[in-house]
Amino acid sequence: MEWEKLSGDFQWSQDAPGYDDEYVAIAPACNGPISFKVRMQNDCGWSPWQIFEYEVTQCLSNCGSGGGGGSGTITSDYFEIWPNPSDTVLHVILIGSDPGDLLMAGETLNIKLFNSSGIMVRNINAIAEQNHIDVSNLPAGNYSLWINYSEQTPNLETFQIIVE
Repeated sequence: MEWEKLSGDFQWSQDAPGYDDEYVAIAPACNGPISFKVRMQNDCGWSPWQIFEYEVTQCLSNCGSGGGGGSGTITSDYFEIWPNPSDTVLHVILIGSDPGDLLMAGETLNIKLFNSSGIMVRNINAIAEQNHIDVSNLPAGNYSLWINYSEQTPNLETFQIIVE
């Protein structure tokens, strides 16, 4: 099987050492279109390329720049995360909350980091102010950062993180 990226802001597990070509985990960086093509080989030769297009709409981060980390900063309604990509420490900062909001400074939240295979590599119960996640001993690749806050009404934000 052969896979080839065509367009869009995404990484996939095929880029990581040790992955075979049979399965690919796609990790989009932001909302928007992605496309790739696939073909298969058997005893008769290669099949024609099949093109797959998908509109990513589930990313909660705006993937914009700003704040502490410069161009590698992800900002949402509640959090600022930088640097992305990161090779030592990933900073997760609470950037604001309104008294009517569910998340207030000092409340607890759960931060989970999953590798591109979906395996949880970090599980941190933290205070919703400023957190630093050591990623220095993680293999380079694409990760999903999940931040779950407010025990009464669970809220989950997910972000795509690159570790170099």
